[in-house]
Amino acid sequence: MQSVKLSKVIEKMGLKNLTPDIDAGGIRITQPDINRPALQLTGFFDHFDTDRIQIIGYVEAAYLENLDLERKIKIYIWNREACNKRLLEREKRKTLLQDISAFFSSSRFTRSGMEIL
Repeated sequence: MQSVKLSKVIEKMGLKNLTPDIDAGGIRITQPDINRPALQLTGFFDHFDTDRIQIIGYVEAAYLENLDLERKIKIYIWNREACNKRLLEREKRKTLLQDISAFFSSSRFTRSGMEIL
């Protein structure tokens, strides 16, 4: 699977990392698509793809600037909860796939059925 370091994307596109506590050099991007989270800023997270790079453009920034602090806090919490929920779902799927893979690698299929090794 091809990937590129997030720090390289930030550098090439002249972007500003607003989360300096996150090491952009340690993150590899494997999804070529981006997302401009307009609807997510209003709290709508159905069909939200957390694997994509999230770009806050001029329109999204202007929207956020016009909100009062209480609303900004709610949006931040919604975003965080939605991302955490998606990450948890992904980890559950990953664990399930690992369990299935381990099961099949410890099993042998024969014409008469399956035997566990």
